[in-house]
Amino acid sequence: MLLGLRPAALQVLGEPKTLEEKELVAVLNGNQPDVDLYSSQIKPGIKRLIAKLDANYRKRPINPSLFSESRAG
Repeated sequence: MLLGLRPAALQVLGEPKTLEEKELVAVLNGNQPDVDLYSSQIKPGIKRLIAKLDANYRKRPINPSLFSESRAG
């Protein structure tokens, strides 16, 4: 994801079995329709809250300045 650990995360997850695992794989693959689908099916509670945070985080606008070649660094 943000640290470039997507391949390792997918390998650890293997074949997703639970709704939470399916939602996480969708997040890792950037599949927003599946993120929305699975996060809405997770039972209310902390797991659903985290799934909804994932879904909302992926919907945020991308800051174009992050990809600007003029960044100092």
